Amino acid sequence: MNQQDDVPRLLVSHLTLRRTVGILGVLLPLLLAIGCFVVGPSCTELLESISHYYDTEVGDVFVGILFAIAWFLFAYRVCSVIMLACIASIALYVTLFEDTAIARVKPVFWLESLALWAFGASWFVKGETLWADAAPSGGR
Repeated sequence: MNQQDDVPRLLVSHLTLRRTVGILGVLLPLLLAIGCFVVGPSCTELLESISHYYDTEVGDVFVGILFAIAWFLFAYRVCSVIMLACIASIALYVTLFEDTAIARVKPVFWLESLALWAFGASWFVKGETLWADAAPSGGR
């Protein structure tokens, strides 16, 4: 076995890592909301934000997934316009609209979910699950 034989396995592991991070980011809001409804008597409606699920029966799932994402991202720097826009929207909502009728639709939860879905989708692209790079042509 030479050094070139190790390259495909290394690339597959990076792609798998990126896909895993994408899956975790996309599934986090869904697992928390649905899981809390299924296993927790304390969840009779959607909670205000994703972080509110920390004190519920699915708190361990919340911590576990965040730990896994943080571990995977230890060596990566990730930033997105959509995630920043969601953070800014949450700040605007909290300062101006928290005590209005808008609060009934739980905008912080949905903006956090949108940011996580954008995060997950970006990792699906990095992991070549979506829009994979074209195979190199030519002879080498």
